[in-house]
Amino acid sequence: MIGTRVNRHRQKAQIWLRAKANIYEIYTIYTKSTNTFLSRNKRRSTLVGTRLLVAVAVILIIVAGVGGYYYGSLTAPGREVTTTLTSTTTLTLTAPYTTTVTVSAPTTMITTVTSTATLTPQPLKGQILKVGLVAPLTGPMASFGEQGKRGMEMAIDEINSAGGILGAQVQMIVENFAGDPKVAVAATEKVITVDKVQVVRVAFHSSSILAAMEVTEKYGIPLVTIGGIADEITTKGYKYIFRVCGNTTQAASSVLEFVAKYFKPKTVAILHEHSLMGQSYVNNEKEIIRTLYPEWRILTIEPYDAASLDFKPLLEKVRAMNPDLLIIHPYLTDLVLMLKQMDEIGYRPNMTIVGGVPNLSLIEMLGDVGHYRVLGSEFWCDRAYNPSDMRAIALKFWNRYGTAFDFQASEGYLGMYIIKKAIEECGSLDPKAIRDALAKVDFEVPYFGHVKFLPNGQLIYPTQVLQIQPANPDEPWNAKGWTYHTVYPPEFATAEVKTP
Repeated sequence: MIGTRVNRHRQKAQIWLRAKANIYEIYTIYTKSTNTFLSRNKRRSTLVGTRLLVAVAVILIIVAGVGGYYYGSLTAPGREVTTTLTSTTTLTLTAPYTTTVTVSAPTTMITTVTSTATLTPQPLKGQILKVGLVAPLTGPMASFGEQGKRGMEMAIDEINSAGGILGAQVQMIVENFAGDPKVAVAATEKVITVDKVQVVRVAFHSSSILAAMEVTEKYGIPLVTIGGIADEITTKGYKYIFRVCGNTTQAASSVLEFVAKYFKPKTVAILHEHSLMGQSYVNNEKEIIRTLYPEWRILTIEPYDAASLDFKPLLEKVRAMNPDLLIIHPYLTDLVLMLKQMDEIGYRPNMTIVGGVPNLSLIEMLGDVGHYRVLGSEFWCDRAYNPSDMRAIALKFWNRYGTAFDFQASEGYLGMYIIKKAIEECGSLDPKAIRDALAKVDFEVPYFGHVKFLPNGQLIYPTQVLQIQPANPDEPWNAKGWTYHTVYPPEFATAEVKTP
């Protein structure tokens, strides 16, 4: 009799220990999942759902334990015993709650779960970061302005859907300056004084960015560019300018280094549109050739008006000189006209270098005339730097907009994440605080690389050399089967340079 009683109590003790072990296991799993959840900054709605699921799981384990205990009581010989067991567990969640399980049998168990949580602080919740985009959305530069806008838009949607910047949502306010610096100035003034933006972004056109800088500097508003390659933008000593692209010194150095390695020309001719961008390129190229490649002879440097329709007299003049290398610094429609008229008069230089305009619109407009012949100095989405990250963004952009994640799209997109990082560091939407934080950003972007501004506001920016080549089967970003491939420098190259 004593042995039977002891065995019965031993059975009950073992069953209860198993029940407690199950509860502890659930607690351990739950704690790990909660920590993982908090590290990923999921939203409160997901947190509440997780809490309820865990509560149900705890209840089921308790019921199983109680059922086992009850079953052991029924099957064991001896007298019936009614027992009440209480277990209290503290978990890391958002609010205390109590779960009660009552079994209409000899055993009753009450489990109380108290929870507390520490969520990521959102000091800017309920506030709005207004970013003014001043871009050429009509006229001959419209394709570049539109691409910058798309890049910004995709980044803003990603940021907002992930909870914003420390809780603040981002709003883009758009103004079109149609390629006119005077309109860019008025548009910049408007987004600052009327729309009350905390950050301005001006796209592509160096002359317009240079003009808009005067306004942002006057009001103390950070200007984070989308392109704008002329050196002069970051040589004036202004404190509120941050350029998200390379400059003409970087681009000219990279391209001429490439030319020296692969083509070794003896004579060079340079044609350039006569605004700030073209002149800045030429000033750098003259100096680089003089100091690094003195054996090259510059036959002529010819400025031109990008609005011209007839380039044949200029091209005939250059053809008569027969340079080994022709360098052109154009915009878009002027380049298309120039290359087609070059083809019409039968002039095909050994190699043509074009600075700064790679996008699918150019390939479409050039057709056969551009195949293999055009090399550009800018970013393209095939770049061999963390290619899986790069491709994921490029495919997302392609699926959303049906065009390539090109240099303007990339600079629009990257700039928003730089702004986000700066605000996370300073914890404020005050323009001066954002400016000071931008000057200190120093971090890695998976698809791009190291992000840091020099003291003059110039982003450390790797320059690529591109060539129009046949697209690979896995490259949807092409025009009639042709796209750009990175051919230089070697660490970014995805193809070998090919001669026409």
